[in-house]
Amino acid sequence: MSFSTPPYAPSRPTFFVSALAVAPGNGKSMLSIENAAGSGRILRLVAVQTYNVQTTAVVGVNARFDLVRFATHAAGTLLTAATNDTTNSLSTGITARTDATLTGEV
Repeated sequence: MSFSTPPYAPSRPTFFVSALAVAPGNGKSMLSIENAAGSGRILRLVAVQTYNVQTTAVVGVNARFDLVRFATHAAGTLLTAATNDTTNSLSTGITARTDATLTGEV
C-alpha cells in the first residue's frame, strides 16, 4: 500500500496506520490507537476508512464497526505508523494495535 500526501495534511507531522488482512470477530478490536498519558501530544483523527476485503463467503449479517473511546489497550499485534516526512518522529506514548484487549471503554 502506498500513501500520498492528502489535501488536508497540514504543516504538522501527519501519520498513517493500517491493519491489513484482519479477520472480523465478536468482541475483537480491529484497530486501536492509544495516546498514553505523558506523551505530550494531542492527536487529531482526520479520517477512518474501512474496506470489505472478503476472501471467503460470509453467511449472515455483515460485520459492524464501532468507533469507541477507551482508557488503555494491551496485547494484540503492534502496528507501525507511516509518515510522508521521514524527519517526523512519533511519540513513544502513541501506539496502534490490532486484536488488542481494550479496557475502560467509554
